[in-house]
Amino acid sequence: MADTSSFYTLTMAKVYEDQGNDKEALRILKHLISEEPERTDVISAINRIKKRTAPASEKQLARLFEEWVDLLLTHQRIRRLKQMNNA
Repeated sequence: MADTSSFYTLTMAKVYEDQGNDKEALRILKHLISEEPERTDVISAINRIKKRTAPASEKQLARLFEEWVDLLLTHQRIRRLKQMNNA
């Protein structure tokens, strides 16, 4: 039987990432970087996943909340205008 690590490729990590399985993708990428530390493509992939999965800062959350409130108010205004138009 083939060694499991022989299936550890950047392509396989990308497949896992595309499926939303970041934990498995990172496991493969960390294995690859331990074998070849100079691989910038692997380092970039690790950084991309870590950046995407990093918890949001308070500033980011505040901005998202403000945006959500603005969208909610806009939605309410649109509903009122539709009601006035149908009356």
